[in-house]
Amino acid sequence: MPPRIHKIPAEPAAPLPDRFEAWFAARGWSPRAHQLALLEKAREDRSALLIAPTGAGKTLAGFLPTLVELSSFSSPSPLWGRGGEGVATSTARGATPSRQPAAADLPHKGR
Repeated sequence: MPPRIHKIPAEPAAPLPDRFEAWFAARGWSPRAHQLALLEKAREDRSALLIAPTGAGKTLAGFLPTLVELSSFSSPSPLWGRGGEGVATSTARGATPSRQPAAADLPHKGR
């Protein structure tokens, strides 16, 4: 399989696009070093293994490169649902730090 051809930007990419910086800031958060490091590895098309304690943001670190890439497209991605609402948006509404989904929130037969 031939290697990918990478276009080298005139200026290095910002660690995170503005909309992601704003998302973190709106929650009083900031991206962790390992999340940014995995984003950089993905930009270099390199693999990485992340070992971190529970609650350190491993899941976001793993998905962040894909989310950043998808956000750069001008047309809706397959992650957009009905009415232009993103899956991540509708999921985030139900799973905020103050309210995690409970078994009662899951759809059941008969409902």
